[in-house]
Amino acid sequence: MKLNKYFPVLVLLLTFKVVLPQTGKIDSLTMRLETATGEDYINTLNELGIANWNTDPLHSVRYGKHAIAKAERDGVFTFYARSHNVIGAGYLYLDQYDSSIFFYRKAKDIAKQDVENPRMMTDLTNAYTNLWSVLNAAGNPDEAFKEFDNYISFIRVKNNIDDLIDAQFTQVIHYRSAGFYHEAISVLLEIINYAENSSADEIQLKAENEMGICYFFLGNYDKALEIFILTDSALSRYTGFNTLKMQVKSNISAIYMANEDYANALVMLKQVNMLSEKIGYVQGLGASYANTGIAFKFLNEYDSALSYYNKSLKIADAEEYDFYKMAAHANIGEVYEIRGNLKLAMNHFRKSLEASMLDPYYTTNALVALARGNLKLGNYPKSDSLLKAGFDIIKNNNMPERLKEAYHVKYLYDSSTANYQEALKDYILYSEIKDSLLSMEKQKNINSLQAKYQLNEKEQKIKIQALEIANHENKFRWMVYLVVLVGFLIILIILYLATSKKKLLLKKELEIQNHKLTLLTNQINEHFVSNSIARIYSLIDMDKVIEAKKYAAAFIRYLREHIIGLSSINHSLHDELKLISLYFDLQRQQGKSIELVQEIDPNVDIQKVLVPHFLLQPLIENAIQHGFSEKNLQIGIITIKVSSTRKGLQISIHDNGKGMDAVESTHLKRKGIGIDNIRKRLKLIHKQNNIEITRSESGTIVNISLNL
Repeated sequence: MKLNKYFPVLVLLLTFKVVLPQTGKIDSLTMRLETATGEDYINTLNELGIANWNTDPLHSVRYGKHAIAKAERDGVFTFYARSHNVIGAGYLYLDQYDSSIFFYRKAKDIAKQDVENPRMMTDLTNAYTNLWSVLNAAGNPDEAFKEFDNYISFIRVKNNIDDLIDAQFTQVIHYRSAGFYHEAISVLLEIINYAENSSADEIQLKAENEMGICYFFLGNYDKALEIFILTDSALSRYTGFNTLKMQVKSNISAIYMANEDYANALVMLKQVNMLSEKIGYVQGLGASYANTGIAFKFLNEYDSALSYYNKSLKIADAEEYDFYKMAAHANIGEVYEIRGNLKLAMNHFRKSLEASMLDPYYTTNALVALARGNLKLGNYPKSDSLLKAGFDIIKNNNMPERLKEAYHVKYLYDSSTANYQEALKDYILYSEIKDSLLSMEKQKNINSLQAKYQLNEKEQKIKIQALEIANHENKFRWMVYLVVLVGFLIILIILYLATSKKKLLLKKELEIQNHKLTLLTNQINEHFVSNSIARIYSLIDMDKVIEAKKYAAAFIRYLREHIIGLSSINHSLHDELKLISLYFDLQRQQGKSIELVQEIDPNVDIQKVLVPHFLLQPLIENAIQHGFSEKNLQIGIITIKVSSTRKGLQISIHDNGKGMDAVESTHLKRKGIGIDNIRKRLKLIHKQNNIEITRSESGTIVNISLNL
């Protein structure tokens, strides 16, 4: 079975809009504009721009520009981003892509300034989505996907899960429309994982339906059917979700039709018809009626087929859906031709041709069918002219299936007119195309099986990786629990030591707990932890309980921030610098004369920039240990400078200590555990990330280059 013959089967697998006439709405908005003031006047201009997109896009541009001018004049910017979106759409309809891209990007930049406002968030989503469309229309698909990836990244940083899920569903549609089905499936797996953990049933069921669609288009009907049936079963437990139920059942019927299982397809289609009627989805009902007719036709139940075809035609006439009219007339004509009623068949083929909207498939279908009918009626000149018109369209649109049918009719025509030489040529061409199509079908089946095998292997790898990640997360979670527990025990022991006479016994216990903490937090410099605990002991021994409590509180604050950071591989640069500030506070309480200076480039948003956890402290420790150990300074100064670069970010750490000679520098670069750990982590994130250590006249400089 050739799926492209049965277009309605796929209608509900796709999402598209029908643009209805806007004349009445434009008149109503024009009247409203006469009395509108302030924000309402600006918003009405925008709505007029939207209403004119399809009919008069130049007016859309003018209304949008008028809205912008009014907003700037009155200082009212509530709908400012929306006005830029209106203009961008107007230019898109005018095929002026550069202008469209300019205004969509302006809308995006404006909306980003106030994303906490739901209206601005909607404008931002529209700007990114429309940018994807116009960049694709302009022939820049790579840039289109890059823009939308930027949008997804922006939403992730914003950390609004609802916006992220909506954006990911849009991303799935984009991937699917471009034929990137595996990429779409990867996004859907992430959505499903979130939905399962959050008990978000509707989101999960919607994502599973989308995944089934992806497998359908990959040609893996078995996998798609399995997903759809499981989703349909899950949906049956809910009283709502009727639209999703209708879509899933329609998708199941599409697979049954593709597998030529028309009896089961009819069972599903009758349920789709009832749900479409229940929710008032007229367009879907028209498609479902057409599909039902196709199933009955292949079961040779022609009366039932005609009944449903005519129901579909009735909806198409009432709603002025030319595409459905064209298909319905073609389907009805085909049934009448099978029954031998050429007069009625040709009448419907002519109506299909009139409604074809220059669609190559249905135009040639009608032309070839009319040529065949005229040939049977003995009207040879008419048959010949129709065939020639059909051949011209077929050859310009690469439709081998239609070409086969056309050559078969031409063979019959040449045979009927006693042109046997041409008839022989026609039959040879007809046979060659037929054999070629059969060979293509065989190869398609082979490719489908290979794709299923490769996909199965990929899924197995994904499952193994997911299990490994889950095991790693569980181990890490227990490690964090243990670290927190040990830290809590340390606090209790310190408080007890401040009032107890059994200091020696408790010190020994504290040493045991400190050893456990050191093992669990192996990224923290063991000397630093030991010195901190020793500092607390020393203060207690000298009966300086207040200083001991103060230092212990600072140490616990540091540990808490460090442990919180361990919950993920990366955290914000702001949190990393906060950890360094807490570390400096501890160092100063130990009596070290050091100061921290931070110079942050205003173009760098340290709240949004992500860096590896525990990136800077090993470098700071090296600066204090090696830079200030021998040089007699009144005060040691360490400057952390953050600046943006063309490729990302540079973090420089400069101390005014004694610096390093060549031997020390080489030793530190090659053997330093902290430095080596940092270098490896940086390289894992991006191959071009780097860390360089150099000596200057006033100390040592460490430069970290990050590619973002």
